[in-house]
Amino acid sequence: MKKLKYGIFASVLVLLVGAVLVWRCFRENGDAIASSLPRNIAMVGRVDLKRFVLENGISKDDVVAVMNKWLRYTPETESGIDYFTPSYVFASQGYLGSIIPLTDAEDFEKFLKETTNCVVESQRGIRWAVVTGDVLVAIAKDRAIAIGPAVGAEQDNLRNVLVTCLKQSEAESGKQNRLYELLENRTEPVAMAMSLDVIPEDLRPNLLKNLPMDIELSELELTAGLTVKEDRISLLLAVGSEDKTVNAMLDKVNEVTRPIDASLLKTAPSHPAFHLEMGLRGEKLLQLLRENPELRTKLLAANTIFDLDMIVKSIDGDMAVSAQHIGINSLDFLFQVRLQDARFMKNVATWDDEIARLAGVRFTALSDTRGSVEFDGRTYHFGTEDHRLFVSNTASLSDTTAHHDLAYTWADEMKGNVLYARLDFSELRNLLFFIPGARSLAVFDHLAVSAASVRECKIELVASEHTDLLQLIRDKWKQ
Repeated sequence: MKKLKYGIFASVLVLLVGAVLVWRCFRENGDAIASSLPRNIAMVGRVDLKRFVLENGISKDDVVAVMNKWLRYTPETESGIDYFTPSYVFASQGYLGSIIPLTDAEDFEKFLKETTNCVVESQRGIRWAVVTGDVLVAIAKDRAIAIGPAVGAEQDNLRNVLVTCLKQSEAESGKQNRLYELLENRTEPVAMAMSLDVIPEDLRPNLLKNLPMDIELSELELTAGLTVKEDRISLLLAVGSEDKTVNAMLDKVNEVTRPIDASLLKTAPSHPAFHLEMGLRGEKLLQLLRENPELRTKLLAANTIFDLDMIVKSIDGDMAVSAQHIGINSLDFLFQVRLQDARFMKNVATWDDEIARLAGVRFTALSDTRGSVEFDGRTYHFGTEDHRLFVSNTASLSDTTAHHDLAYTWADEMKGNVLYARLDFSELRNLLFFIPGARSLAVFDHLAVSAASVRECKIELVASEHTDLLQLIRDKWKQ
């Protein structure tokens, strides 16, 4: 798996970013190319340039010229790559590969020689090249397959793999793999399907390292699809499985959530740089947290100072985190959560200050329902108001009660989802002004993330007002 450590993610990123150029068509040719996929794929992705570029006023000649320019190939002859038939990327047995459709194998050989200084030779009726020292390329009449990284004896073994891929029937290929079926079910311009165990172990988040119920990552499947419209770029993600245990776990997590009502926007900062809101059922959440041994230990420790179990069980509605300002060394935030029962906060002045001091925490009671806590050199303000618990590192944010127009402009986007997050790019651009390319963020107004359930998520880059992303792409292609 280490061979995939960064290559798999770099390639998936390239696959997704390429969505500004893609749409699905020429299905028959694409299906024929896909018959060279290895049977035991752990990830498969598909990209097609044709319909997207041609339906947006870009000619075939422009596409070829631009692609050759991107590939740093400028001779009069073409590269031999068929840009208008779907191409594929895949992961199999710890290696990363791609299937490239060709219009002319001889032109492609010339392209490889002139751009990589490689040597092309014949073996077993197939033309072979080694690019950058560790990527093996097999060239057939209408397609090329690249796979790696591999050196020495590994390359000899991969030659056998690629010979099999080029000569196998459709029934013997990766088209019979469930991941390919999931890929075909996605209708977006660019799509991908993968088993989560393809993620290198040292890159896996803790959530995936400690799955409950003895669930294996190989049983979890992720699909993704990306589209481009005039006003946004959208990436849709979905998690699923055929395993009953996995689906039971996903159902259990889903029971923790509830649809957002967007009520906490009314007490959020008027123009937050970041806002996240999600709907939660406290009792279900506490049950789920207690199933994790590490979290259960932390809950027990927190309960020696104050009744955290009661707080979590009291959650019944939206929970929100807002950041008014994001700086390199500063972040003003407001945490809010809707409570069913806030009685536990009516005796702040009686909380055990001795235990708090032993834990390195200092409480200051401001009223029966408000206080502050000093921890690690920082002061946090907290309290309850109208069944709302709030915590902030800034006194002004903890006291906000104003109703904003923002509550109405965002509410429609949020409602019906179990999670919604929004990052304003105006402040981010100012923060990253020193990074080359950060100015390109001016094209976008904000990033929005929404989830209708734990099984599906949508990530959108929303264009700035009066910006037409498709027109920008058309202009770029014609330059």
